[in-house]
Amino acid sequence: MEEVAGFGHSPKSFALRVIAVGHASARWRGAKNATEVDANNYKLSTKRADAVLDVAKKELQTRLGANFPIEYAVDEIEPRAPSGIVIGSYGEGSIQARLKKSRQDNSDSDRRVELKIERITTYYTSGGVSLPPLRIPGRTDAWALGVTRLRLVAVGGALGSIEVRLRNRLTDKAMYAAADLYGGGIGGGVAKAGKDLKKQIANAGKNQLSQALTDFVGRGEVYFLTKDKMKFGDFDGEFIRVGKTTAALLIKAVYAYATFPSITHSPDPLVFQKSISVGLPDLEGWAAFGVLKLRGTNPGDWSEYDQEDTVYDSYDRVWEDSLIIDFPTGKWQLGTQERTVREFVTAEANRTFPGLNP
Repeated sequence: MEEVAGFGHSPKSFALRVIAVGHASARWRGAKNATEVDANNYKLSTKRADAVLDVAKKELQTRLGANFPIEYAVDEIEPRAPSGIVIGSYGEGSIQARLKKSRQDNSDSDRRVELKIERITTYYTSGGVSLPPLRIPGRTDAWALGVTRLRLVAVGGALGSIEVRLRNRLTDKAMYAAADLYGGGIGGGVAKAGKDLKKQIANAGKNQLSQALTDFVGRGEVYFLTKDKMKFGDFDGEFIRVGKTTAALLIKAVYAYATFPSITHSPDPLVFQKSISVGLPDLEGWAAFGVLKLRGTNPGDWSEYDQEDTVYDSYDRVWEDSLIIDFPTGKWQLGTQERTVREFVTAEANRTFPGLNP
C-alpha cells in the first residue's frame, strides 16, 4: 500500500501559530472629529502589532534557522491548521475601548498588543475498516456430480428416485437436486427369482437395502465439463438419464452412470459407480429418465471475498499562551519590552521544536 505522509513513521507533528493583535485607547488629542480619531487609532494599533510580530519573527529565525518555513496568515476568521509556523498581525484600533469607555479615556490597558502563540500538536492515526465484499461472477463450465441417494425397483418396468449434489468447482458452492425416475429393466435379485412373483418382490426389497448401504458408504464425485458456462439454475428442469448394470458369477462387476441428454458435457456418460468384487450369481440391468428439480436455497453464482482498507485520520491538541505588551500614549516602537517578547517567543519555539535549536 502506498505510504501516506505523516502516518505510521511520524505519529505526530508540531506547528506554531503566532498572532499579534494591536489595540489603542479611545481618545486622540488634536483629531478634528470621531472619524479621524478612529482612523488614527487603527493605524497606531496596526503599527504596534507589526512591531511586535517583527521581533517575534526575527527571534524565531534566530532560534530555528533562516530557512525554517514561516508563512503569513491572510485570514484569521477561520484559521487553518498550520504546518511549520504561521504568523500574522492586525490592528483593531480603539474598537474594544469604545465599547466600554468614553472617547476621552486613555487607560494603560487599552494601549497594548496581545501576542498569542498556539502550539499545535497533530496526532496521526490509522485503522482498518471493512468494505463490502468483492463479488466475482461464478458461471463456469467446471462441475462435479455426486449421487447422494438412489432408489429404484425394476421388475420389467422401473420406478424410483435419485438425489444428486451439484458442485460449482469455480466457487466451490454446492446445491442439491432430485428427480423421480421412470424406465425399464430388471433389478438386483429379480432375475434369480425367475417367475416367482413373491421372490421377485422379496429380492427387490433386499436390493433396496443394498442401495441404501451404497448411499451410506458413498460414491464420491464425478468431475465433468460443460460446453457452455452454466449456473445452478440452468440444471433446473433438465432431463437426467440414469442406468445401472450388474453381472455376478463369483466375480461381481457393477457399472452405474448418469447423463444429461440436453446438456453437452464430457465425459459422457458420468460414471459414478464402477467396481469389481466377489459376489453371488446375479444379473441387473435397467435405465430410467427423470426431470431434475433444484432443492433448497440457491447459494448464488458468484464468489465473495472480504475486503479491508486503511482509514487515516488526525486530530489536533492546542496549547495556548499569550503575552500582553503595554505601550506609552501615541507610541508603537518597542523599547525595553523587546527582550520580553524575544524570551517569550524563544521559550515557545524550544517547547515546540526542541530538536531544531541551533
